[in-house]
Amino acid sequence: MQQLIATIENLLIEHDCVVVPGLGGFIHQQQDAYYDANSALFYPSGKQLAFNARLHYNDGLLCQAYQMELGLSFDMANQRIRQAVCELKDYLAQYRHLSVGRLGQLIQQADTLVFEPALRNDLCALSFGLKPCAFPADKQKISEARLSSSPWLSYVATIAACLLLIFTFMQDNHYLSESPLPQQIKVQESAVMPLCSVKPVDSSVETMASYEQLAEVASEVEVKSEMEAETEVVAEVATETETPTETLTEVASETQTPMVTELATETEVQTAAVTEVAEKSLHNYPGAQKQYLIVIASFPTAEQAEQYIQSRHLQEQFSSVGIAVSADRCRVYAQAYSDKGQALSHLDEFRQANPKYAKAWVLVH
Repeated sequence: MQQLIATIENLLIEHDCVVVPGLGGFIHQQQDAYYDANSALFYPSGKQLAFNARLHYNDGLLCQAYQMELGLSFDMANQRIRQAVCELKDYLAQYRHLSVGRLGQLIQQADTLVFEPALRNDLCALSFGLKPCAFPADKQKISEARLSSSPWLSYVATIAACLLLIFTFMQDNHYLSESPLPQQIKVQESAVMPLCSVKPVDSSVETMASYEQLAEVASEVEVKSEMEAETEVVAEVATETETPTETLTEVASETQTPMVTELATETEVQTAAVTEVAEKSLHNYPGAQKQYLIVIASFPTAEQAEQYIQSRHLQEQFSSVGIAVSADRCRVYAQAYSDKGQALSHLDEFRQANPKYAKAWVLVH
């Protein structure tokens, strides 16, 4: 009988089912690791055993094991198995309980044979030798530990966050106080703000287009201010000149002397000359008619600009050479256009054709 029980244990390690002819079949299936809350134990994975008393078919597995272990023939092995089964049944009939090694125990209840598997067995090779692990879960102690530790953690986290914010704020103030804006940036801001107040620029335009718009606006403002200033000067000169002329004419008519008549004539000639100068000056500022000039040089005085034109023989090279006079500069231009797009498109061609004037630019006049 003990030989039968030992052989069944060895076969169940490699096989899922072992049939004992005349008794029944032992079956096992894989069981995952689990936790028993009542015993507070973690059990490793293993194999769960069961017994089916209706399995009586002799598949030869147990007989073959007897042959290999004891060196018996097939008939002798079957005879040994039948003898062991008879001994087992007699023992159960007498004592009602039989321990089946490490597998569990068989219980005889009236005409029914019941199998109670052991809590643990060593049939699973992966968990062989592993024992249940005790892990008592005292909920009251765990909650008390959390309550006692959480305030300190919250206090420490709050203090650390406050220190970090204070340090960051001090660093930002130190940086702002010791790194003022460069003077060049301030000058550029003061120069750009009036232009922005005269003509708003769309923020969605690209950077180069914005620069061109600002330059155009600045040129328009400069030209308009120069035109108004020079027009006022010419008007004052003309007014002052007309007054002596009228006075001298009246005197001449009253006295009818040749000297006074001659003086009045000279005054009229001077008035005509001043009027001609005013017309020439106003010709440089065509009012509503804008001109787009390709400027190649700039000088403080008109004499220097004229000398530059003659020394370079610009009138022989370009057909539209002229001088654009403003309040403080006299700019020499090589070509003039009435359309902005045409001027900008010809600017690149002009620079490529004349490398020495590669820095030429377009002036709104």
